[in-house]
Formats: sequence, structure tokens, C-alpha cells
Amino acid sequence: MCAEILRADREYPIVGLTCRAGTRDPALAVERVRVRIWSTVPIYVIEPREARTANGLLPERLGAYNGAARVWWPGVDEDSEPSWHPLIYDSTGFYGEGALERLATEFALRSAERVDLGAREQAALRLRSVPRPATAAASDGEPAPVSVLASRKDLRRLTTDLRRRDREAPVVVLTFREGEEEPGFPPTAIRQVLDPRISIYVLGTQDLCRRLAQALGQQLAVDGGDARIFWPGVSQDSDPAEHPLIAAHIDADRRSPAERLAEALELSRPGVSGHVAAMQERLQAAEQRAADTLSQLRDSRTDCREAITRAETLEASLAVAEQQLAALQLAGLDHAELELVATMDRDARMHRLIARAWLGALPSAVDRQEFPPGGYVFGARFIESVEELTGTPLERIAWACAMVASGRAKGMPGLEPHHLRASGAGSAGQLIRADGAKAWICRLLGEGASRLQYWVTADGVTEFATVGTHDAIGRL
Repeated sequence: MCAEILRADREYPIVGLTCRAGTRDPALAVERVRVRIWSTVPIYVIEPREARTANGLLPERLGAYNGAARVWWPGVDEDSEPSWHPLIYDSTGFYGEGALERLATEFALRSAERVDLGAREQAALRLRSVPRPATAAASDGEPAPVSVLASRKDLRRLTTDLRRRDREAPVVVLTFREGEEEPGFPPTAIRQVLDPRISIYVLGTQDLCRRLAQALGQQLAVDGGDARIFWPGVSQDSDPAEHPLIAAHIDADRRSPAERLAEALELSRPGVSGHVAAMQERLQAAEQRAADTLSQLRDSRTDCREAITRAETLEASLAVAEQQLAALQLAGLDHAELELVATMDRDARMHRLIARAWLGALPSAVDRQEFPPGGYVFGARFIESVEELTGTPLERIAWACAMVASGRAKGMPGLEPHHLRASGAGSAGQLIRADGAKAWICRLLGEGASRLQYWVTADGVTEFATVGTHDAIGRL
């Protein structure tokens, strides 16, 4: 039975009647079914055990069991849409006249069919209600007619034709845009520009468009007035590029829809599409090379700008270094000491300036013993802020740091160290960091009322945070 159902060349329907669990009689009696369907249609009675076996041999969701009946129309394969091979299932389990009527409806003759034919001929006529591509009409020199599909049964025929492995000519499918009375591609104009052997189908409803996408895969969908060319070899694994979709309206393209579809058909021919794909790959490779070159040029410009920035920064550092060396020279360093200092980094030179300032401000051993150089460190931005500050001599900054670190700054005229408040409010308390360090500020002489801001940690270490103008006070 399963082998007969799956036969690719089968042109007649098959009805399967299953039995309820634990019984050997079908829920729909064979005698009642026989008088309601075509007399030549094979009917199989499928017992529960055989139903389980058949379900494993047939494509997924195309089996039947537990009293249900199914009609297997021609074209059963792995890509079949289950709804095209209707399952007659009664949820009540009664399977009375209603279920029998639903089954008989599948075999109802349409008024246009010839009732003078035998049952098998009528079945064949019904199954061929949609013309097959390249049939007798084309062989007589006349083009295959444009077929407008209006029912699911029509669509079943189209899907079978699309999947036929022996199909040699392409099939063109046209659709309607919602609310319009004519397809996006005029069928008459399309018929005139295409080879007579090419069949043209028009999907008459949005429901048929949706069902075609379900049967073939969403990648092969066509709707909204667009058209699609289906070359031989259609399956759910098909590459949509091999069966091109042509949009009904392209604003920038002034050609007629028929001209655009004809061009798409020629370019998508199996022998031509390979050359087109190769050309597109070469074009994409050339575009990628151009993009890479442009990116390299932009990177080069960025590198140049970064090099200029580094040079400017180095130039500024050299100026500061020269300023520090001049200050050390004024402090009395001899030539040998200056040469040694010249090899130091900017951090070391600042430490050297502070040490010289401490020695110069406390000339006697008694003073130095009373105000020894306390522990201090530079904050992350201190040296950078020193380099940015203008108008205040470097030696003045070093002297202020020496006085603060040694504890001599308190009470000295011109320095006036005091708490740095947490805010601008007069009642605000001293700013305290999360680790317990307290913020201080003292005055630096010079243009712009510059200030030295620093922290004193819980263990007495001074951390010089920044120097800056009056407007920058409190920005620690």
C-alpha cells in the first residue's frame, strides 16, 4: 500500500480507512464509502498495527489511525502539504454521516466535467484540471494557455507539476496585488514575450499564495503582485536565486513588467546563471578590494594624525623638561648634576625639584630635623596638570609641594593650606575619599590664582592630586 501511495507516476487517488483501537473493522464502513466515491478508487482497510507501520513508512503527518480516513492524491513525497491529502477525522469517534459526507465531498464532480465519461476517466480529468506544461497545445504550435488557479485542488496540480523531475521547461507564476483586479504582471503581455512551451499560472487568491509557500518553503514564496520563475528541480531545499522572484514595481526601472520578466528568465537559465554568478563574484571581489584599499587609506590618515599628536605631545614634554632643567639649574645644580637630571623622566625630575626646594627652604639642620621630608606620592594626573598649568613657575610648585610634604606649609604666608569642602555650600564639611583620605588645598602664587590640591591619607601620606586655576578648584 505505501509503495503504491508513494509512486511518482500514480494518477489516481487512494482511500485508506483505519480501525479504532482494539478492533479490526474500519470506523467508516467500506460499503458506505464505496457508494459515495468513484468506483475505481482503491480502498484499503488499515488495522491498528498496520497503521503504526504505515505511519513510519509515509512522510510525516501523512498517515492515518484510530478510525480516521485519508485520501492520498497523486504526488505524495517528503515535501507534500498534509492538507492536500485530506484526513477525515471525527473527534467524537462516532464517524457517522457527517464524516462520510466530508469524505464524499473530495470526490464531488464539478459541473464543467463530462459526466458521460467512466469513473476512471472522470478521475483523470479532475486530476488534470490544471493544464500540464508543454502539453498538446504547445506541440500544435500554439502557446500553452494562462491558467488562473482558484481552488486548493488546482494548486495541488500546480505543485505536482513544479516538483516533476521530468519537467524540462520553466513555469511562471503570477500573483495579484491586494485590492487590484489584475495581476502585477499582465498575463497577456507575458504570454506574448515568452516561449510558447512555458506555462503561466496565476494564483487567484492570497490563500493560494500562502499555501504555495507552505508547500515549497518560504524561500520560494510569491505574492503581492510579484512573479516567480520556477526552473526544473524545485524542492524545499531549493536555492531561491535559482528560481528568481521579480518585483512587480521598481521605481528606478522604466521597462515594462513583461520586458523585466523576460530578461530575468534569460539571465536565470541554468547555462547562463552560472556565468552571471561568476561575474557577480568577480564584481564583489573587486568591490571588496576597493573597500579594503579605501580602509587602508583611512587607516594611514589616522596613523598620520596619531603620529602628529604624539609629536606634539613629545614637543610639549620636551618644553616642560627644559623648564624643569632650567629650574634645577637656577637651584644651583652643577653641570654634572644637570647631565644626570637630563636622563631622568619627568616624574623623577619633579621629585628632584621638590627635594632641592626642601633643602633650599630649610638651610639649617635644626629646621630640617623639625620639618623632615614626609612621605608623598603623585596622583594619576598630577604631572600632567603641572605641564598644563601656565603662569606659575615650576620651582614655585616644587617649593609648595616640599612645604606641604614636610608639614612646614601650615601658617606660612602665601600658602594658607585649608580643607577642601565637599561642595560649594558654606556649611559643607571636608571632602573625604572612600578610603578615608581627606582633601586639602593651598594657594600658589602666580597668574590666575592657581591652587595646589592634595589628599592626606589615614597613615599620613600626602598624595598630590592636581594643580590648576581658581575655576578648577575641587576637581579632584
